[in-house]
Amino acid sequence: MLTRGLEAHTDDHRILRHRGHRFITLRRFDEAVSDLTIADERSRMLPDEIEPDGAPNRQGLPRSTTRFNILYHLALAHYLRGDFETAAATFTRCLDASRRNDDMYVAAAHWLVLARLRSGDDAGADRVLATIRPVMGVIENHDYHALLLLHRGERTPDDVLADAAARSGTAGATLRHGVGAYLLVRGDTEASTRVFEEIVHGLGDGSWPAFGFIAAEAELARAASD
Repeated sequence: MLTRGLEAHTDDHRILRHRGHRFITLRRFDEAVSDLTIADERSRMLPDEIEPDGAPNRQGLPRSTTRFNILYHLALAHYLRGDFETAAATFTRCLDASRRNDDMYVAAAHWLVLARLRSGDDAGADRVLATIRPVMGVIENHDYHALLLLHRGERTPDDVLADAAARSGTAGATLRHGVGAYLLVRGDTEASTRVFEEIVHGLGDGSWPAFGFIAAEAELARAASD
């Protein structure tokens, strides 16, 4: 459907944004990067706009913008391909586009911290973490906020995993992947692998579209190829 839409509206960056997201879900990361790079180029000089929410929060307030979503998914696609430096650079741009509210900010900040740590920029990760507060204006992305507090030393892996055990679907995968990534960047590859395997082999089928699930698959694939 999105491809047919592009045939009729060839210059529409919004359709490219959504098809790029779908390519990530389908694990077609190169195609996601291609679509989202074009969407980035076409939208760069346009006014940003609030994007209608496909899964409204309890307050019924859409929390993300088109420009944010283009950069967020583009950076994520680079991250999933293992291109952590490009992911960090793109998530930095995404963070700049996220100042409208804390939901966008913590989502971009979480992945930016991971991308900078994976690319060896510990000081850059610390600068992002210094902007995170225990109480923020988060309506939707509480899991990303919790994972940022984990990196700040204000949560522990065990208590975040305890929260994850009580959650299903996207939330469970997000929290577990965040703990696995935290362990991985600290050199505990054995423990991180156990967490990633629990996500991929232990969670129900309803979790497979979650970015935490997809990222866990990518980590296991990278480890197997090393």
